[in-house]
Amino acid sequence: MRNVIGYLAASAALVFSMSWLASCGDAGAEVAVNEHFEAGASEHSVAKLEIEGMMCAVACGSKIQKELLELDGVANAHIDFDAERDLNFVEVEFSMDLVSPQDMATKVNEIAGGIYHVNGVDVVHYALAAETH
Repeated sequence: MRNVIGYLAASAALVFSMSWLASCGDAGAEVAVNEHFEAGASEHSVAKLEIEGMMCAVACGSKIQKELLELDGVANAHIDFDAERDLNFVEVEFSMDLVSPQDMATKVNEIAGGIYHVNGVDVVHYALAAETH
């Protein structure tokens, strides 16, 4: 019985700490976005979001991927997760006409009350080689 009470107390403390920490962040806060242009085979944009707080590729990664794919203008989202890293990544192919890098960062930051945090976004806009001159 003592083990059960200890487990319940530890679980309650963990839930409280996670909710307290999540409430400290501002999901709508501006995220640093670095944009540059490169030549490519087709015109498209790819954003690489640096995400803090991912604990696994399956549950966390799938949730982030699902939420991003629900945004208008997001064509693809690929999770790059490694348990050994503090920061993990999601690469998102998207249309700048329909969604902004800030919109994607805000969407990730709002998941599950803010357990994930986007630290920055690196965007590459690809254009046909003739258009980059």
